[in-house]
Amino acid sequence: MLGTPKAEQTTTFDTCRRDLPAAFAITAFIFLIAHGRFLFDPFVVNDDVRQQLFWMRSWIDPQLYSPRDILTQFSAQYVSWGVRGLYRLFALFGGDPLIVSKFVAGALYTLMGGAVFGLARRIVGGGSLGRYIGFAALAVFWLHPYFLHNISGGLARAFAGPLLVCLLWAWTADRGRLALLCLVLEALFIPYIFALCAGAFGLAWLWDMTHGKQKALPAGASTITIAAAFAVGGAVTLAFNLALTAAGFGPLISKANMVGRVIFTDAGRLDIFPTPSLFKLALLSPLEKLMPFQVWGPALGGVAAVCFGILLLMTVRKAPWRTAARNSASIAAIIAASLLLYWVSSLVLLKLFLPERYIEYSVHILWCLALGIPLGAATARLATGRNWRVAGAVLVLALAMLAGARLQGEGLYHYEEYAPLYEAVRRTDKDAVIAGHPALMDDVLTFGRRRVYATFETSQPWCVGLWDKVEPRLYKIFGAYYSDDAEAIIRMCQEEGIDYLVVDDRNYSPEFLHPAKEYMPLSQALGLPGWASWAAEPIASVAESLGAPKTAPKPPHRSDTYRGGVPFFAPFDEYIVDVVQQAHGQFALLDEERFPGERIGPHQRLIDIRSAAQRAGRSKETK
Repeated sequence: MLGTPKAEQTTTFDTCRRDLPAAFAITAFIFLIAHGRFLFDPFVVNDDVRQQLFWMRSWIDPQLYSPRDILTQFSAQYVSWGVRGLYRLFALFGGDPLIVSKFVAGALYTLMGGAVFGLARRIVGGGSLGRYIGFAALAVFWLHPYFLHNISGGLARAFAGPLLVCLLWAWTADRGRLALLCLVLEALFIPYIFALCAGAFGLAWLWDMTHGKQKALPAGASTITIAAAFAVGGAVTLAFNLALTAAGFGPLISKANMVGRVIFTDAGRLDIFPTPSLFKLALLSPLEKLMPFQVWGPALGGVAAVCFGILLLMTVRKAPWRTAARNSASIAAIIAASLLLYWVSSLVLLKLFLPERYIEYSVHILWCLALGIPLGAATARLATGRNWRVAGAVLVLALAMLAGARLQGEGLYHYEEYAPLYEAVRRTDKDAVIAGHPALMDDVLTFGRRRVYATFETSQPWCVGLWDKVEPRLYKIFGAYYSDDAEAIIRMCQEEGIDYLVVDDRNYSPEFLHPAKEYMPLSQALGLPGWASWAAEPIASVAESLGAPKTAPKPPHRSDTYRGGVPFFAPFDEYIVDVVQQAHGQFALLDEERFPGERIGPHQRLIDIRSAAQRAGRSKETK
């Protein structure tokens, strides 16, 4: 493990005081460009807030989301204690959690940007060179959609990157107690990052115990203070995990019980098998996200990647790698801990959460440093002449504007399509329970502000206790939703305490139930932006002459279906097919005489099951 000899730790760290505030300010400016116009839009949020934050509205209106409701209980237990406490504080002032989540994301993104700058500058020893390298690493951070995508939503995972970088920055700056404070905060906000960083501190402590002059731990991080931080953070992490089981939603499923089950594959709820390789996590995924493949398509994205690679090769040789290596004890410790925990968590899947979580956050931060150091050093060599300050300022501004444009709405999703449905649901009693297709119920739960029977987001088979409760609900709702027996539907709703059903006639169409694989011309599959569309046909012609197929699979374009276009994740997709076949196309819920309801737009109806039951009872009496 790399470390800094004690003799070198006394070197004065030279820096410009204006640089760090500028890094924070420009990062905040980029966030406002990217997300500013959505800050107060109630229907534009990160998708996972529908699972983790909806219930927090009960702090403002206690009549919402009964604490006895299973999904409400699970979502409350699932959110880390630090996140709960933070949003509880905002709720005291009437802050809507969905709106607050976007401001929390902005604060965390700004914090992480400044920390990336500070870490990169520290690693190369500060000074003029450190200034250029700091801003170069920060530019990579700005242009990398991964960071804002993960921070969007202000959820527990949003704290992973910022707290990890802050810990590394404090460690590199030789401020051990501040680094340990970050470690404890990780236990409160994102426990698996606490495990990662605790592992790094443990490895560094072992290094110091077995080596003499070259130290890895920062000043102030003694055996006693590390043990204290481990005790506090470990107790918080253990108590949080035990609380999930004590509430009846755990434990987490074992690897043996996941093997061979389709629900834990790409076709199911969670793509756990096969475990992503280190090569994919460390190289392919970061490059795919950093380079403009999604914006420019695979062809131009590949060209951009090659050009960037050539530029990097031209600058990498003269970069100050030796200086960076001497100051990278924290980086070496995190790399070692990431590899160790990736291996261990692969052996005991989900007991330490997902293996990729121990790699992806560390790797993307390392990419900022690995690219920022050579590019910043090359920029420093070019920074000569009186006009450079103006040119440098223009360059930073241009990069900020480019980043803001690239990050437009990153990590946010629009849910206003069903606003009339949400309004209709809000007119029901506050203690009403709504059911329908689980994929739609996430939106009804969050924006309609009513309890629901089953949702996609809270269908989590890795939580054994929860899944024992939710799995039967999914079978029951799909069995009723596609049934031809009106009495059976009413009986199921009465037994399960369902007051209203949302029916969408598009869920019964052949295109929804039996999606056919569609294809498109290769020139269209290239995905070139408008300004480069002229090159699509020539590129496709060359590719076809080399043996490439003339067409490519067309991705599902509907927003009302699950991954791959199927009506729900496996094994429920096959169950739905069986129920549909038994109904022979005679779906009872499409009969508006038996199930009259409030018409919402051309496709949806809100059915009052209690009224339908009374109507069915009167119909029996007349017979």
